[in-house]
Amino acid sequence: MPVRKGLVSSLPAALGLTLEGDSIMGDLLQPPHLLVLMVVFIPVAFIAVVPYWQIFKKAGFSPALSLLMLIPFVGIIVLFVVAFSDWPVLRRPPQGLDWIPPAS
Repeated sequence: MPVRKGLVSSLPAALGLTLEGDSIMGDLLQPPHLLVLMVVFIPVAFIAVVPYWQIFKKAGFSPALSLLMLIPFVGIIVLFVVAFSDWPVLRRPPQGLDWIPPAS
């Protein structure tokens, strides 16, 4: 099937991309691109996970829930579940309040 010359077919060439086979995604997983993806993804993931780790821990949930924030759409569902559920930290009595000081 011949490829028509038009805006869509000339866009990769205009961007300096070459079409190898049927896909331009083949070059994305080559080692230099993977290195760039990891250099960008790891700090962004760290910045995204750390605040949620602290929030979930302070609310009484498992801090490991913050790792779900990295999965698209699952993170939003987790936020809704946490926002509208009973927080475990509010259900248990504060530590140390069961002790009554001796009367003098």
